[in-house]
Amino acid sequence: MSTTTATETATGRLRLLVEYVSDHPDRAVEAYRRYLARLPDDARKLADDPEAEALLAMLAETGSGWKAKAEAIRRAVRAARSAAPLRVVTEDDAGEAVDVRGMATVPNGYAVTEAGVHRMTDPPQLVAWDPIGVTGVARDEATGAEHVTLTWRRFGRWHSRIVSRAITRDARKLCALAGDGVPVDSNTASALVAYLSACEAVGGVSVDAATSTMGWQRTGGYQWGARTIGGEQVQVVVEDGAQQLVEGFTSSGDPVEWTGVWRNIEDHPRLVIAVYAAVSAALLGVIPEAKSYVIDYAGRSSTGKSSAMELAASVWGRPSVLMSTWNGTHAAIEAHAALMTHLPTFLDDTKQAKSPELVTSVIYDVCSDRGKSRGKIDGLRRTSSLRTVLFSTGERPATSHGQHAGAYARTITMQGMVMVGGDRPDNRRLAEWLHSRCAEVYGHLGPAVVAWLAARRETWPDLVAEWRGIKARYAPERIDSGFLGRAAGHLALLELAGVVVERACGYRLRADAIEEAGRCAEASAADADRAKAAMLDLLSYVAGRNVDLMRTYMHEGNLRDSPEPDRAIGRWDEGGNVGVLHHVARKALAEAGHAIEDVLGTWGERGWLVRTGSEWRWQARITVGGDKVRLLGITPKGLTESGWQS
Repeated sequence: MSTTTATETATGRLRLLVEYVSDHPDRAVEAYRRYLARLPDDARKLADDPEAEALLAMLAETGSGWKAKAEAIRRAVRAARSAAPLRVVTEDDAGEAVDVRGMATVPNGYAVTEAGVHRMTDPPQLVAWDPIGVTGVARDEATGAEHVTLTWRRFGRWHSRIVSRAITRDARKLCALAGDGVPVDSNTASALVAYLSACEAVGGVSVDAATSTMGWQRTGGYQWGARTIGGEQVQVVVEDGAQQLVEGFTSSGDPVEWTGVWRNIEDHPRLVIAVYAAVSAALLGVIPEAKSYVIDYAGRSSTGKSSAMELAASVWGRPSVLMSTWNGTHAAIEAHAALMTHLPTFLDDTKQAKSPELVTSVIYDVCSDRGKSRGKIDGLRRTSSLRTVLFSTGERPATSHGQHAGAYARTITMQGMVMVGGDRPDNRRLAEWLHSRCAEVYGHLGPAVVAWLAARRETWPDLVAEWRGIKARYAPERIDSGFLGRAAGHLALLELAGVVVERACGYRLRADAIEEAGRCAEASAADADRAKAAMLDLLSYVAGRNVDLMRTYMHEGNLRDSPEPDRAIGRWDEGGNVGVLHHVARKALAEAGHAIEDVLGTWGERGWLVRTGSEWRWQARITVGGDKVRLLGITPKGLTESGWQS
């Protein structure tokens, strides 16, 4: 029989089915089942006959339920068309077999050829119209997440992509990869899921370490973009949006050229601080006790703050890629900071933030070393670990966007001109030169310091001890409390970064930069003492309503209280303790622009509150409306140190 006759026979059978369904709808289902038995052979012949589509359209209109049946036949025809020209593939077809690069063994029952991947049934089942396979498995030891490397050929070229293992086990999710060129569609997705599972089960696939963050890894190395320094290579697995950041960790020019950059900025302490702070991020993985912190450059335009951030970014890679803005959601900024573990995070221009509260909240979360807890359908999402140095710029200090006392304590703000000498022509030329030079020469100092640290792991305990000594020198009497005590750790990390830079690269430690950082920290602390300001605001509020404070006094030999309990806002004890009703304290602080949650912990740490159990409160109670109510107790120390009493 000729090819033309065979095609007419297949088309004729389809035509007979359509006519039979129209004439005998009550017996049509059985006829349809018989037709399906011949469909695998007929589909390949119908694929080349334009009349077949018209007949299928007629079949879909014959009645209820037949639209779906017509679509089933149509899918079989499309699959046959995708596989054409195709003949039965056997194990003897070695000449047509295709080796997927990196794939050790083809699973039993499958053939990978120029025509794609087929399951060896009779007739063969199309799995993918291009060669594809699993060529690697990667496991993130920190999270336990597993990923697989898919490799496929498209338009004569090989492509690879790392995806979550969960995607390769879900036909719907796998189908979404079609946009990246993966040979899959809704017709073949289920078959491809089974094949990819078989590829893993057959063995011989390499298993590698993976990570979703930069910085020091459990395997011993330091992840700088796609490169692992000082340890076995680790595979970076991140979302598409983060991949661009990863690619920003690269180098341009050479170390000698970057030394030229250093020579031009070393006499400007605030620029040196930018370099030291950028390097100090790597030390967060060396010194577990050290905390993340914020370097904030604040001032009007043309003060050099953008040049400082570009300089800091050039320590690690390409500034234009690594620098982002405050124009993002809290979740997006947090994910950005989580990726930049043991690396600096750069956010330019607080004015672009979606709200003032966002700036304060991000600073607090970053410097708490942990992101927000977030829920999901079956529980809680994994909380991000944030170990970074956050660089911020803006026209006003980042901490001025909110009243969160903790944000002040964790931020070193440098206001005004960045360069020594102010707005001079030579400084403007330096800023312009830095902008262009940092775009050409970058990615040298940071990797060099990391390589030096990785080669001397045995000395890390000595670095920890050195950091503790520097920290004690900055705040010997206030190490465990107060703003300067908290800033001491950041200042110590900055100074140690300068020491390490000198040892690793020969750039002399600039004591003037360390001193300038200390002055800025002291200025930030003075401005930062919102706890003191809040206490004074609360006491002023209470004093202004003196008549509503309960006092215990002796009258004719008996203890009496004044005023009436239901009018009271608090109590003044003869021993010197002041007690304020919680709701009154909250209202008073809110009217003054404070939040009680932001200052309560600091008040407690300073001994300004009477502590009962795990809560800061005064033990005394008063009766309000017949109920016993606890008070927020303020100690005599709180009255004295806040400046209320001398």
